[in-house]
Amino acid sequence: MLSIRWVCGELAARARNAALRGAWRAALAIVSAGAAAIAAGLVLNSFMSYAIYLDEEPVDELLYVLEVDGKAAGAASDSAALEGIISGVMDAYSTDDTVSARVLETVRVTRRAVEAGVARDEADIIANLSPGGGEAALTVETVELVQSEAVVPFEVEYVPNDQAYDGESGVIGGGKNGAMLVTTERVLINGRLRSIRQAGTVTLEEPVNLVVAVGTKTRPATASYGEYIMPADGRITSYFGYRASSIGSSNHQGIDIAGKLGQEIRAADGGEVVYAGSGYSGYGNLIQVRHDNGDVTYYAHCDEFVAAVGERVARGQVIARMGRTGVASGVHCHFEIRVDGEPVDPLGIIK
Repeated sequence: MLSIRWVCGELAARARNAALRGAWRAALAIVSAGAAAIAAGLVLNSFMSYAIYLDEEPVDELLYVLEVDGKAAGAASDSAALEGIISGVMDAYSTDDTVSARVLETVRVTRRAVEAGVARDEADIIANLSPGGGEAALTVETVELVQSEAVVPFEVEYVPNDQAYDGESGVIGGGKNGAMLVTTERVLINGRLRSIRQAGTVTLEEPVNLVVAVGTKTRPATASYGEYIMPADGRITSYFGYRASSIGSSNHQGIDIAGKLGQEIRAADGGEVVYAGSGYSGYGNLIQVRHDNGDVTYYAHCDEFVAAVGERVARGQVIARMGRTGVASGVHCHFEIRVDGEPVDPLGIIK
């Protein structure tokens, strides 16, 4: 027969377990009932079977539970551990440009009994909170402010100039770009760009406008344009520069335009006739026109002159007729453009 001391000790242990569930009175009743049963000589086996059943009944464990919109994502014995996990998930979406981060769901940590199946391992909790982790997955919104320097282009400002002809223009000054600091706000959801906008600008350097003077004076018909046209129609038979020829110079200082005797030769640009004669060796009858920019054009081997020295002529005006005077193998116009007294290739200038 079991001793009363052992039975009482066993019943006391059962009573302590019952106390965790807030039932001290029920435990005392069990002790009293057990003692009475022993005194009356009742069979103890039925009581011990009930006590073992109570011992094996599951007891809820009190833990800190992390809930996302009411769904348990995990549990831990320390609330700080859960807060650290949340911070870690949010930090994964942060960069050096991040100025704020928040979770769009309602997140709370409560201390309560934990049902079976709630994750307790840190890796499992992180997996539940990550995108695709299920009902407890977090949506992390981050805001970034990105700064960059941008060019502020200058504008062109036109001012009238009554000393220049209509159609002429020239730069007076300016023409420098400015700079500004641009702040751009980027909103990201779980690291993916959701929206972008310009949040503000700061001027670092003001641009300096380009000032251009535009001529307003009426252009005389004989004024120069500073651009040249071909002085005669025909085929070019000899080009500027070195040439292998038994007639004329091997260093050809212009171009030869072949044509018919008496064909018109026109001024390549407006200007003043400064020479018309045959005093230049090899050129035959030569007429020269000095233009307003200081350039001088030569028209050689003429059959006759149409314009006279001192006369101002317009661009395209007939000034001579084609011939083969001087050193010439056939009827043609030898045409030169001299800039600062030096011959240049006419084909590099003619429009």
